[in-house]
Amino acid sequence: MNTKLNQAGLLIERYSQCLGQKGYAPTTLVLYRRYNTEFLRYLQEDEGLDDLKQVDRQVIARYQGYLYNEKRGLCLVSQGHRLVALKGFFKWLEREGILFFDPTTKIELPKKPERLPRDIFKEEEIKQLLNAVEIDSKLGLRDKAILELLYTTAIRSGELCNLTLYDVQKEYGTISVKAGKGNKDRVVPIGEIAMGYLDEYIEYGRNRFKNADKLSWLFLSLRGTKMQNMNIAPIVQKYAKRAGFKRHTSAHMIRHTTATHMLRNGAPIRVIQEMLGHKKLDTTQIYTHVEISDLRKVHRRTHPRERTDEA
Repeated sequence: MNTKLNQAGLLIERYSQCLGQKGYAPTTLVLYRRYNTEFLRYLQEDEGLDDLKQVDRQVIARYQGYLYNEKRGLCLVSQGHRLVALKGFFKWLEREGILFFDPTTKIELPKKPERLPRDIFKEEEIKQLLNAVEIDSKLGLRDKAILELLYTTAIRSGELCNLTLYDVQKEYGTISVKAGKGNKDRVVPIGEIAMGYLDEYIEYGRNRFKNADKLSWLFLSLRGTKMQNMNIAPIVQKYAKRAGFKRHTSAHMIRHTTATHMLRNGAPIRVIQEMLGHKKLDTTQIYTHVEISDLRKVHRRTHPRERTDEA
């Protein structure tokens, strides 16, 4: 098998096909192709190599330092994603007998920083955002349904765009999220208020969009096409501005807000994990870090030395 760098793009494509057959999400395949192609460029431009067989652990160590360079501006998470893609590629090359040695075996991935979700909406703020939508037009009905659905379900904007009419189970008060992040399907409950607005959009708003009778996507754009992930952020920002918010807002903030509000109101962490579609509980547990003001309130209410008879 030819391992020359000028032909290595074919190996990356074969590796991507292998991952696709294993059920990896299309977005993951696109990123892995890009990251591994970046590595090939590094080998040629920075290392002066022309063959994958020349890659050893020292080359990998220098590449990791290259990624860490502050001038590149990559956060630890982005560095880690590139190294995971690279490790998978070289492991596959060794398994297929294309290379006899995997130089990435001793890579230590950057430790992911445990960051608290920032800019969580207060309950009053999320009400202001939802109430900023006027539903006297087809766009208003659509946007109201989108915002209510994001808040009630905490689904990702990309998952929302992939919903079809058949994914809404009105009789059960749920939606089916197909092939979410990690290619995992799940069923998520919808609150009665959100279901009411969603039902109103389906009955009176959606059929006024172009191609509504030809397409099964739940939410349609003005042009009568499937909504794209990049279409959701401007919608959130539009109504955030109308609600008087000065800070930047996003659909992901609504997702964080839902998880935080539910946990503060007593929802078990395992329930939140299932709703969010997190594979590992560790990912969800970041929401259990609450603000110090909440800790002080609970401390005063529950600590034996702080409690009063009236409490």
